This record gives sequence, structure tokens and C-alpha cells, in this order.
Amino acid sequence: MEIVSPAGNSIFNYSLITVNLTVNDANLNYTNISIFDSTGGIANSTMNPSSGTYSVQFWLPDGIYNLTATAHDLAGNSNSTTHTGIIVDTGAPSVSIESPANDTYNATSVALDFTASDQVSGIDQCWYTLDGGNATAIPSCTNISIIPPDDGTHSVILYANDSAGNSDSATISFTFNSLKTSIKMIILNQDMRPSYLAAISLDSNYVEFSPALYFPSGSRQLVSFGLTESLCNYSGEMIYFDKVTLHYGTGAINDLTQTGSVPLVAKCT
Repeated sequence: MEIVSPAGNSIFNYSLITVNLTVNDANLNYTNISIFDSTGGIANSTMNPSSGTYSVQFWLPDGIYNLTATAHDLAGNSNSTTHTGIIVDTGAPSVSIESPANDTYNATSVALDFTASDQVSGIDQCWYTLDGGNATAIPSCTNISIIPPDDGTHSVILYANDSAGNSDSATISFTFNSLKTSIKMIILNQDMRPSYLAAISLDSNYVEFSPALYFPSGSRQLVSFGLTESLCNYSGEMIYFDKVTLHYGTGAINDLTQTGSVPLVAKCT
């Protein structure tokens, strides 16, 4: 006797389960096919006197089951086969977004904190979309941070599916105001020859000007630039640089390289 299907550890997202068996015994009396729930109780059972290959169907509520088929012949002999861990899960997982809320965030990124759970087959995958864009997978379904591409109102949809293929989603809208560091400096070309300011080092932050900024000989100029990474946590915060180095490139008359250090305090905007 053989249970052809379902195999052990099969997962179904529907309740009507078909069991296919092959029973070969010239003296067969009957075969008992029973479904046991996780407590060991009989969830469903039937007897069939047929020999050969045939199918029987069971309606099962959500849960985890073991399937046992036992063939009995007229001489009183029996033979049993069991397939374990058969899961029926017709319900969608539970998905909720804890952060962000429907609020305004003045930050460099926004935390995407969520819960996704399924009591029967378990969570399989999580992913999200931002403003209707492409789906982004969330490894291990753990909390992450997202960086909206621009300031303004955004919408994030979080999705999760379970191992049975059921899925659900949660949606939240929020407003994002990115914190950036912008700096203005008055720089004096102390050399009496024209020169080009190629870059500025602010501690470990390096800002390169392309093309290099032209300074006439002896000129004083206002230079404005933004850092490629935010150094601010809050708008209006003051940040301090211990060392600012000006890197000059090729001059208009001949090669000229100068470096200098000045203290600098910048305000986050």
C-alpha cells in the first residue's frame, strides 16, 4: 500500500484535500484513511474497500495534520503508511506598520518598523514599494531604514506572504524633510597669481569641485557647497570642523599648490 499524494510536509491554501492511494491485495477487506490533527485527535476519517489506485477527499480547517492509511485484509493482516506535517492554511498573514506613522520626519532616513506573522504556515517573504515603485525585498523580514528620493509626501506599502502563498499588505503615508548640510565660506586667494580651487577637506569629508573654481589673483570669493553625506541630526544644529584644508590646482600662469587650515562652524539647514 502506498500514499501517492499528498507528500509529507505539503502545504495547501485551500481546504478540500485530495488523497491518492494505491492498494494491492487480492484479499483486501478495507482501507482506513484517517487525518489526525496536531493534538492527535481524528480530524476526518473514511473507509474504502477498493483495491488499486483511487482518490478520496477530505475537507480540513486550517491546521497541521498527519495522514495515515491502514489496509486490512480478510486474514486479519494490516499495513500502515503515514505522511506527516501536512499544512492547510487558507488565511492571510497579519501585517502592520509601526513606523513611519502618518507624520512629518525631519531626518536623513525613515525607519520602516513592522510586524508580519502567520500562525499556521509561517511568514515566507516580506517586501515593500515606495510611491508605487519597484518592489524591494526585505531580507529575513526584519526592520529596515528607507531613504525617500526627495522631500515631500510619500507612500509606502508593506507586503508579506506566508508559506502557503497567502499575502496581505499595509499602507502608510508620511512627509519627509531631508536634513542636509550646506556650507558657505569666504575664501581669499592670498597668492598674487590666479589659481583654481580644486577641493576642500572638512575633517574626513572631501568635497571636490568639478570644474575647479577660478580665483583671480588676490581675490576674495564666497563659495557655497553641500556635503555628499548629512552630518546633521536636527535642523539648526551646529557642527564643528577641527580642520579645513583648501586644495588648489593648476594656476593660470604656472603650477601652484597651496593648503591651509582654518576653523569652521556650520549650521544644519
